[in-house]
Amino acid sequence: METRQRLAHDDIRGIAQTPDGYLWVATPKGLARFDGDRFKLYDSSAIPVLKDQTITGVQSDTVGRLWLVTTGGTIVVGSGGKFTLLEYQRGQPVAGAHGVYADRNKQIFISSRQGEVFRAVGDQLAAWLPPQTGSQASFIGINVDLDGVVWARYGHELSWWDGVTWQALKGPDGHSDLPALKTGASQDGGMWISTSHELRRFRQGHWQGAARRYPQSVTSLQAILEDSQRNVWLTTARED
Repeated sequence: METRQRLAHDDIRGIAQTPDGYLWVATPKGLARFDGDRFKLYDSSAIPVLKDQTITGVQSDTVGRLWLVTTGGTIVVGSGGKFTLLEYQRGQPVAGAHGVYADRNKQIFISSRQGEVFRAVGDQLAAWLPPQTGSQASFIGINVDLDGVVWARYGHELSWWDGVTWQALKGPDGHSDLPALKTGASQDGGMWISTSHELRRFRQGHWQGAARRYPQSVTSLQAILEDSQRNVWLTTARED
């Protein structure tokens, strides 16, 4: 274990904040805890269950447990520097984990590599939503808005779970499919949806407000984040 003022690596794979106020940052070098002044690194020697795997996502639940997803599709759960591997009998997806997410109530959701959605019950996972069917595109991942609504993306096709089934996202005209690039949760509920030329919020089955058009079109986005002041930030992928 090592303590330093800066991160050991500048490639950030995920950030989560636990109820005690600490920020946890996942990088290819391991997991780092930030106390407002210094970073404490938890590498493979501090978290032996990681072995040679890299963390690809991290979230915190209501009691401060960290849920980590690795490149190998495994899930690691822990707090206070003690981490354990989630075994299959506790809900580890047979197909391997794809990503980890949380809503405003810190409910933990895990997607599998086959598009299944699981949610945490205590320190275990329970199967919840089936994969979306009918799409010819490959599964890209899910996202969860702050209301707890789950979104699934296959290629550029988006669907949202209405409580009964997956609903394909249609454009504002109600007919055309929408070629989505990225989604990001809104502080007021719902999800920001980006295409190559504009951004608009969708909530509870309806488009909200006017579209925000970009000065110029984009081909890909890395992230969409709405801050506490309701400013929406977008980062584009680097184009060589």
